[in-house]
Amino acid sequence: STQSTGIPNSPPQSPLYRRQATKQAKIFEDINENSQLINTPARFLQSKKCYDLIPNSGKLIVFDKRLLVKKAFTALIAHGTRAAPIWDSSVQCYTGMLTITDFITILNHCYSKEGKNYIDEIIENKTIEEWKIIRRSQIKGLISIDPMETLFTAAKILLEKSIHRLPVIDPRSGNTLYILTHKRILNHIYPYLIESQL
Repeated sequence: STQSTGIPNSPPQSPLYRRQATKQAKIFEDINENSQLINTPARFLQSKKCYDLIPNSGKLIVFDKRLLVKKAFTALIAHGTRAAPIWDSSVQCYTGMLTITDFITILNHCYSKEGKNYIDEIIENKTIEEWKIIRRSQIKGLISIDPMETLFTAAKILLEKSIHRLPVIDPRSGNTLYILTHKRILNHIYPYLIESQL
């Protein structure tokens, strides 16, 4: 299978990051409660749906959790994409994300412990699920969003959950339609900022 799942990144643990995240979350709360904010980027995000960012055509790959790590990363490179949702056929749902960052983590983890032979063993012989177990991070529930939710809500989830990719999933079909990122949201809002001269 070629569908992928998104695993939330572990939130950074530094006190500075936690203070910044708390401060930013408070900003979102204030914006949400302040009905006087007109012609602001926040209002723009509240007026747009996640569906608005989905291109008319595109490709999205999904990986089964039993797929070998090597084949998964080969597919990411071949399709020119940086992330894919992980599908668990035993429970018929998405359970996480596999990203290029995972591949870098594999290289760092294996090289520092056993060297090149261990890297080859992981990449050649281990499945996505087995790799997650080795990392002691069992594949958890996927954080996703409905296509009819606002971009404001999407941005808030990206911030509060400390994730870099947010799958947009159709609640009726269960299909992953698109993967939202900070960059894609900023690219969408940029023309509005130029036009408004904000």
